[in-house]
Amino acid sequence: MNKNIENYKKAIDQIHVDENLKDKVLEKAKEKQSKKPIYYLRYAVSIAAVALIAIVIGVKMNTPNGLNKEVLDSSKKLEIAEENKEELLARANIKRFSSIEELRETLENNSVSYEDIYNSRAETVKTDSIAESGTANADLMSKESSLDYSKTNNQVENVDEADIVKTDGKYIYYCQNLEVYIYDNDLNLKTNLNFEDGFAPSNIFINDDKLVVLGSNNGFNKEVYLNSMSKDVEYENEKTKTIVRVYDLKNIENPELAREISVDGYYKDARMIEKNIYFVTTYGFGYYRNLEELTDDEILPCYKDSFISDDDIVVEATDIAYFEEMEDNTYSIVAGFNLDSDEDVNIETFLGFGEDLYVSTENLYIVSPNYYNRQINDSTIYKFRLKDGDVFATGSAKVEGSVNNQFSIDEYEGNLRIATTIYDYDRENYQTDYKTRLTIFDENLEKIGEIENLIEDERIYSVRFIGEIGYIVTFEQVDPLWVIDLSDPKNPVIRGELEIPGYSSYLHPWDENHIIGIGYNVKPNGYGGVTTDGIKLSMFDVSDLDNPKEIFNISLGTEFYSQITTSHHLLFINKDKNLLGFPVSTYIKNKQLEGLILYRVDLENNKFEEIKDLVLEKNSNGLSRFIYIGDYIYGLYYKRIEKYDINSFEKVQEVPVPSESKLEYYYNTRNVILD
Repeated sequence: MNKNIENYKKAIDQIHVDENLKDKVLEKAKEKQSKKPIYYLRYAVSIAAVALIAIVIGVKMNTPNGLNKEVLDSSKKLEIAEENKEELLARANIKRFSSIEELRETLENNSVSYEDIYNSRAETVKTDSIAESGTANADLMSKESSLDYSKTNNQVENVDEADIVKTDGKYIYYCQNLEVYIYDNDLNLKTNLNFEDGFAPSNIFINDDKLVVLGSNNGFNKEVYLNSMSKDVEYENEKTKTIVRVYDLKNIENPELAREISVDGYYKDARMIEKNIYFVTTYGFGYYRNLEELTDDEILPCYKDSFISDDDIVVEATDIAYFEEMEDNTYSIVAGFNLDSDEDVNIETFLGFGEDLYVSTENLYIVSPNYYNRQINDSTIYKFRLKDGDVFATGSAKVEGSVNNQFSIDEYEGNLRIATTIYDYDRENYQTDYKTRLTIFDENLEKIGEIENLIEDERIYSVRFIGEIGYIVTFEQVDPLWVIDLSDPKNPVIRGELEIPGYSSYLHPWDENHIIGIGYNVKPNGYGGVTTDGIKLSMFDVSDLDNPKEIFNISLGTEFYSQITTSHHLLFINKDKNLLGFPVSTYIKNKQLEGLILYRVDLENNKFEEIKDLVLEKNSNGLSRFIYIGDYIYGLYYKRIEKYDINSFEKVQEVPVPSESKLEYYYNTRNVILD
């Protein structure tokens, strides 16, 4: 039986397609005989218990790993006896500081400095084109609409990722220009949220009649800006906070602020699972300042929830977790809350820098590279259980090497699969050697399977897990596409390998037998290596796991550039019409032009048919996204939105995006001209 059919069934919601077409495709695939097993029983018999932690207004309550399903399914806060707390934390390799003095001592002894981290990342930095994209379209429908429409290009089914553009088929929600605009599908502006208090929105979610706006407090505020430039006014930078605002959209023309949550630190990323919002911040209190000069308030992070009070709540040192061998002085803070509940926000804080985030429907993983002697030897994986807005720390594990980004990580049937590149930097010869590794952990983060090295002297450029199959692209001068059978997690097996010129940095499943790769051609650089030579699209036939094939490809000229290689949200897909596209930039007579390059995927004739080049004839002032609703494509730019007929590809409408004077003032005071 072709395993790709089973795997595609699990990934079918990754494709932007209406329900009728999904049914037709799924009829061809043989249904699995049993559903995903329930893993709570494994927790019940697990030898290594873990601590499940929830914080409500600074009160920490823990629970052992050996809980039964009934307890784990409860939405109530989980409690344990105080005398068992230390034992449970120790068994889960999680500790908490006993006092602010112990926290200060740990911070003082940490060997990692900002300079070391910066230099280490510079030495092991990935190229601009290194970015693989997982793809799944699990954006939740927020309003009923008979029209087919774009979904956010997410990694995991039923786990929505925050983005700057959302649509429910009826309205377009667009975060741009330090504002949030709401248009109907006829491009009538219903409202725009104009933040006068310095709030800078960066991402949004839509859930039924609620709009969730995520941002920070470092947006432009004219009064503060003028004060900061005045010699007569003493101006101090405000502590950076991540702010989440929830708006009621029952009156679409007058959204009402229903809740605001702020957490110390820079916004890292966010996910929405059903009605639950989870977001992560990174909080550092100054690498170059002497710890003795810092007050306790400067060391301890704070949060605020309008459902509790208008005052900051301090995360006490005794509520801060840390893991053995962690050498860092940055906090990662995980927050969760339910949109329909008035319960307090749940906060989990631990000492450690989180770089890459992966979220399944049940767990959140943060991967942090560990720097020793200014190079990465391994990474730490932190695992958090998610339940109805609650966040519980459940353990950690080490893995050799580092990941590219979130798509090197995947959870399947309780097991965690992670693909890493191991860097060995020779400072004397200025040379880096690479090894690649695939590691599989069980639900308790115990290693159960591994492929030690796919290939010598190559690093991983992209990864895509689809059910029981993993696809990994490594590269040095040619592009090996590895096909790995993961059906037995204790014994992963390399099934097939394909070598072609160039490499793919983005992998997207097209159907049960085909995967699209987006990456680059390469050419000799004259020094024994290679350099990129224009964007390349490849269609891979993976129906035979032992013999993957590139059946056709198309190359864009070197004059084109696209951020699709680093941002998977930019992919435009309309599977019903076999359309695939992404924004591109080019220069003509020293003027930057931007727009959508669009292809029809023709598997019958084995080709990408370029059907329309929507690259603009005038300066675009910054392209954000292309989406579709029904029979129309919408191009969202910095200063305007354009609407195209999806059949003729002719422009039918264009409207301006109102740019608030505060933003114009901010740029103009810096002599920046906005065309």
